[in-house]
Amino acid sequence: VNTSRQLGFALGIAPLGTLFYARAQHVFEDRGIDDAAEAGRAVAGGRSGELLAQDPGLSDAIHAAAVGGVQWTLGVAGVIGLIAATIALVLIRPVKSAEPPAQAGPPTQAKPPSPSGPPKQAGPARLNGSGGQSAPTGPRRVVGAQLPPDPVPAGQWNPREN
Repeated sequence: VNTSRQLGFALGIAPLGTLFYARAQHVFEDRGIDDAAEAGRAVAGGRSGELLAQDPGLSDAIHAAAVGGVQWTLGVAGVIGLIAATIALVLIRPVKSAEPPAQAGPPTQAKPPSPSGPPKQAGPARLNGSGGQSAPTGPRRVVGAQLPPDPVPAGQWNPREN
């Protein structure tokens, strides 16, 4: 996110500022202002006061240039934003799992081995201490099971204080 933001600042502001300047210059040219390029740079650079000091009659042209520049800049930025949002909606989709989520319910117990099951091993099973017996079968822990309440109520102990 940080890299995208930095690229947006670097590559987004400059073209939009150039668009603002070009539109302001175009408005000055349409109104027959001498040196429309310099007047456009002054308005785009926030130096409209310098133009007004030179010629107070430029007030309407300055306002028109600023409004025209802002309108075009916001219009282009809005279109780019809509295109980016459309691309994001098309390309970024949630991942669908292949299995349906497991149903929450009581824990299940494993079936005890049948008496006519496979023969008991004589070698390695006796070495590990199981004596050929299978592991005890009892209630198993289930993900999402209820846990006992916390012995320390919230807000009474702060690890940063110790």
